[in-house]
Amino acid sequence: MESILKNIKEIRIQKGLSQEFVAEKLNLAASTYNLIENGKRKLYYYTILQIANIFEISAVDLITWPEKYVSTNIEIDNLDKVKASITIELDQHKKDQVLKLVFGKNSLEIFNK
Repeated sequence: MESILKNIKEIRIQKGLSQEFVAEKLNLAASTYNLIENGKRKLYYYTILQIANIFEISAVDLITWPEKYVSTNIEIDNLDKVKASITIELDQHKKDQVLKLVFGKNSLEIFNK
């Protein structure tokens, strides 16, 4: 928790925001916000979400600051393409089942072309 409070204070200062401004956005008295930021009052996750919103960053980035969370939702076009091959030996009966599982009803059309 101590590192989160440190992050909150450092980010707030870096963004040029006063405690009074953040307190106002949270609908708190400045003295109450000061107690939160200095660890003398309980900090709830909901408040972390609100503060992150005020700072215009994600809650994860606030918690892990200065590291940034990198989303795994990267567009496919931006990924380096990797080609992989797998060889599996199957009986003909199992092969047909696997092909239908992977390619659906159209598996015969795909492999007959």
